[in-house]
Amino acid sequence: MTASFPDLENTTHQAAVATHKEIECHANVETLATLQKRIQKLEQLCPTHSHNPHENESRQTGIHSPKVDAALSIKTSGPRYHSQNYKKSLLHHFRAAGNFILSGFDDPARAPVMNELRVYHEKFTKSRRKASKAKLTSCTLSEIVDLLPSRAACDEAITSYFRNFEKNMRILHYPSFMDECERFWGSMETQHQGFESFVPQLAVTVAIIQAWEDPPSLGDATNVKADILCCHVEGWLDSLPGRQQLTMSTLCTRALLILAQQVRVVPADEIWNATGKLMRSAMRAGLHRDPAEFPEIDIFEGELRRRLWTTIVEMDLEASLTYGMPIILQESNFTCSPAANVDDDDLFDGMITLPVSKPLEESTDSIFQVALAKSLPLRLEAIRASTNRLENLQAHIQSLERYIQDLPPHLQPDQRTKKDIGQKFGTVILHVYLRRVLSHLYRSSTPIGLNNEGPTPGLQSSLSILSYQQFFDPEAFGPANEEDAKCWHLFHIVFKSDIMQATLDVCLHLQTQNLVSWTKASLLLAIDDTIANLTRRISKSGSDIKDVVRLAVISQLLKAQFSKENGEEMMHKGACEVLMACQRAAVKEKDFDGEEKDKEDVQKSHSHSTQLALENETTSSEWAIMPHEPAIADANLDSYFDANGANFDLFSDYNFENAHGDLWNLQ
Repeated sequence: MTASFPDLENTTHQAAVATHKEIECHANVETLATLQKRIQKLEQLCPTHSHNPHENESRQTGIHSPKVDAALSIKTSGPRYHSQNYKKSLLHHFRAAGNFILSGFDDPARAPVMNELRVYHEKFTKSRRKASKAKLTSCTLSEIVDLLPSRAACDEAITSYFRNFEKNMRILHYPSFMDECERFWGSMETQHQGFESFVPQLAVTVAIIQAWEDPPSLGDATNVKADILCCHVEGWLDSLPGRQQLTMSTLCTRALLILAQQVRVVPADEIWNATGKLMRSAMRAGLHRDPAEFPEIDIFEGELRRRLWTTIVEMDLEASLTYGMPIILQESNFTCSPAANVDDDDLFDGMITLPVSKPLEESTDSIFQVALAKSLPLRLEAIRASTNRLENLQAHIQSLERYIQDLPPHLQPDQRTKKDIGQKFGTVILHVYLRRVLSHLYRSSTPIGLNNEGPTPGLQSSLSILSYQQFFDPEAFGPANEEDAKCWHLFHIVFKSDIMQATLDVCLHLQTQNLVSWTKASLLLAIDDTIANLTRRISKSGSDIKDVVRLAVISQLLKAQFSKENGEEMMHKGACEVLMACQRAAVKEKDFDGEEKDKEDVQKSHSHSTQLALENETTSSEWAIMPHEPAIADANLDSYFDANGANFDLFSDYNFENAHGDLWNLQ
């Protein structure tokens, strides 16, 4: 029986469609397989950029790596990125301590302590930040003049500024500034015509010193006046027309305002924004090109341009490192040569030739800036390499370490010398700036927590930064000195982030198995000393109670692992010690007669490792011992902190589930 034509046609069509689908499906499978093979081939030809060998192992084994390079905090108010060199990314290594702090608000036994700490945080920390936030849309020169103190007070502020601040960051030319100062005070004109460039600079100089005075009580008049002066100067500058924004005097005033922001404890992100804006303005004004390229620029102005450009570059570099952001500027972007190592008196208007630059062995008014500028190519190239992860960073680290070691003796920090306090502070700033880059490189090349059996090369850099606190500690060497005390407070203000990061580095290094030249007890002593310094100035400008609580809790957690004591109890003890410090500070602000009693209470609140160190005649500076010197050997401390039986691995169960929140927010 023969099938009908329609049936044959339908059967043939269905078979053709089925065959086409089968061929198409087979082709898709073949195409997908081919693409997978191509991708695998590309992955083999293009190895990962990761500098961490454990990362590839984790992909093969399926085990999550505990490494935390960075974190992205996403909140309803908006996102914020934290790089591996920023404080919050380092804090994420201590998940147990973070959870302890957060859970404390819900624990009936610990909630009273945490809530009281939150009250003091509002009183001491947040209220200062709010007080410094003010903005004026416009301002007149007369209004700024009216805010200036007496001539005697201004002269004292100028002297203090040039002695302590005009070191690593050269902004003002002393003879020219003093000449303008004499003209200004000698002028009888009520409108002060002709001083449009000088008055804002004088106002910010005075504001820097007023903010530096570190008033003993919240809302002190000097601190308020500093904020008001800076706000008025910013309003004046913002009202200037186009090209006047790019004059040398305006750029100098902007640079002074950034110094004032640092002393007034303006948040790091705002300073980073300000330095970036200043950098772009300086390039629009042509400061990035060497003055020798432009015949119309005379020798005197050209040298001042070199100084200012070097200062602006350094400001942007330091602000980026402090905030944990990439460095945008590269050495190929500018041709401006470094400033000469000469005194201010060697430079004057109308000079025909530039004096010969003196060697680093000879001290001048610009010696610290020149020493920084000579290392700038090394630092920029090293940071570029660490950002792109294109090469081994060890060569860059060794070059920078060698540069630091080769600095002449008068540029080496030594707290035993009797040099001028301004020179001593300039030396410390120079070394912190250099070691800030080293710390960045060490964290980029050898992530802490992944190489627990290897040496700890970055530890010396962190300990050196912490040891600089002792250089100005008014209670460390005999009777308290007012100038030392002021520099000690300024160190904690300007290098607040460095102290926190260095202390966290030491905490992380405590978990390595093979320490070089240090015992674990000596590192705990370094942490104790730092926490003691932070608690001593817990109500002062620049102090952050949250940071003190974090370090105190982390320190007690580590000690609990060493001593086999209850971790929860010891962390609670650390939080209580910080609360006691806040209570003492609050009493001090109301009654200064209890000073001796406060000092006695501070001594009683020292942790166990500090007491043992004192009993065994271990001085507070010994923990900063250099690697090539003998290690601290203290049998009692070593037996108390038994390294062999302790569990140092805090990262084994780390995951990213909390990396997008603020683990350390005291609500």
